[in-house]
Amino acid sequence: MKKLFTLLACIICYVSYADKITIKVVNNQFKPKTANINFGDTVIFQWKEGIHTTTSTSIPMGAVAWDKLMDSAHKKFTYVPNSGGTYK
Repeated sequence: MKKLFTLLACIICYVSYADKITIKVVNNQFKPKTANINFGDTVIFQWKEGIHTTTSTSIPMGAVAWDKLMDSAHKKFTYVPNSGGTYK
């Protein structure tokens, strides 16, 4: 029982430290251009102006690729990395 409580406490701490990182899509640019994402974080691409796509060009092995249009009809795309590494 004690191990179960310890595991539960670890899970709660892990979830409570996950961040939501917002990247704005403005006139064919991303702001910020780069971001440091920790495992468990959520990346939110938020459209502000213009038309652009957010597309994975290089991702770690096992990660899920994406290619999403960002415009006035597609204002938000959320991505949760499932693998550690560099995403471009």
